[in-house]
Amino acid sequence: MTEKVYAQQRRYPRVSLPNGMRVAWLGSDLQFFSRIRTIGMGGLFVATPNPAPVGTKLRLTFEVPGGNVL
Repeated sequence: MTEKVYAQQRRYPRVSLPNGMRVAWLGSDLQFFSRIRTIGMGGLFVATPNPAPVGTKLRLTFEVPGGNVL
């Protein structure tokens, strides 16, 4: 399927972040820094070469102007 078809099937629209928003994510014994490529009400896409295993509970810290958001 193409990205256009997936976009039509989504419940909520996504916002593309061309430069990516920095995010730190922690879960079990993992701690990584990555960039978010898209974000929306239904979730987000974290660009990483080493994703956490499916089902891992993660704690995300977003880097935003003026500080961090947990």
